[in-house]
Amino acid sequence: MSEFNLSRRYRQLKASVKDRIQREGGTCSIPTVGCPRVFDFTLHYNDPWAFTIHHPIPRARGGAVEDLSNMLPAHRKCNTAWGDRMPETRWEAYESDFLDR
Repeated sequence: MSEFNLSRRYRQLKASVKDRIQREGGTCSIPTVGCPRVFDFTLHYNDPWAFTIHHPIPRARGGAVEDLSNMLPAHRKCNTAWGDRMPETRWEAYESDFLDR
C-alpha cells in the first residue's frame, strides 16, 4: 500500500502515533540487532531508520489497518525485516533473517 493510496483515517491515525512518540518519546516496537531504538523524525520516509507504522497483526493476515491498537512505531528497516510474521513468531527466526540482510 503506497503512501498515496492510504485512507484519510489511516493517515490521521499514523500522524497521531507519530505525534505521541515525538511528544512522549518512544522506541521501535520491534526488537532487532543493531536497531538504534529511538526515532530521528528529520529523516526522509524512505530512509531505513525512518519512522513507520508496524502492524502486530499483519495486514496480509487479516489485521485491521485502521485500528489504533494494531499500530505501533517502528523503523522502516526493522518493519521490513519483520515482514508479515505473527506476534508469536520466535525471535531466533527473525534474528537470523535480519542478520542475513
